[in-house]
Amino acid sequence: MGTDSHIFVEKRVGDRWISAAEKHKNPMAKWKHEPEYEVDTVDIGRNYQLFTILAGVRASEKEELVPISLPRGLPADMSPEVAAMAARDGDTLGASWLNLSELVEYNSLGFTVTQTYRCPVEVAEQFIETGQLPLEYQRYSPDDLNPNWTTVELEEPVGEATMLNELIDRLRQFGTPEEIRIVFWFD
Repeated sequence: MGTDSHIFVEKRVGDRWISAAEKHKNPMAKWKHEPEYEVDTVDIGRNYQLFTILAGVRASEKEELVPISLPRGLPADMSPEVAAMAARDGDTLGASWLNLSELVEYNSLGFTVTQTYRCPVEVAEQFIETGQLPLEYQRYSPDDLNPNWTTVELEEPVGEATMLNELIDRLRQFGTPEEIRIVFWFD
């Protein structure tokens, strides 16, 4: 069983926060615990490294990732739409919020992460010579026991290795780093 994220984008307008994502009628609204409208989330999959960066959730003992902040709880001034989604979900593990400016600042600090890949031995030899690993080789999977493959470790910028760059780019579509934040939790 894995952990899922629920990430909502909010934008500051004047002195209040509004949901920046599309909202649509909830087909389950006839049930008492369901809100009338749902708000689209930012899907980052089950990226546990990114979960660790956002709030220290699902941190691995072998990784040296530092969270931007430990969970702060849900913001008291969140938009009504996001508040309704939190109320519906109930148990909001690791509930927190981060401004886009905090994500950008963290990404600029130059953190790296060691990624482990599996590839054919001849590709590993080429990697040792050139320092370049072709993109088609996926991260290490314990199920990959091909005897003709070997393990290669590669130090990568945290933004590239964890989808942080992609998340920042997606959030910039909603506004400036000073006026955008994410509100999130895990289950």
